[in-house]
Amino acid sequence: MGGSTFIGFWVNSLEVALAALEQIGARVLCEHQHRRCGYRIVFADPDGRAVEINQRDHRPASPEASL
Repeated sequence: MGGSTFIGFWVNSLEVALAALEQIGARVLCEHQHRRCGYRIVFADPDGRAVEINQRDHRPASPEASL
């Protein structure tokens, strides 16, 4: 069997979740990755296990968006 297994959560704002994770010094493994069901970030918990945070209908802020 292939693939991986890790815990995941749904949030209302990836930006808020990412800011909170950075504030506590969490190691981000993957930022704003597009998936079929929305966008996600993945970070390492204190024991080094991957944890996924998801948000539906999210589009990461980009410098081009404000032009």
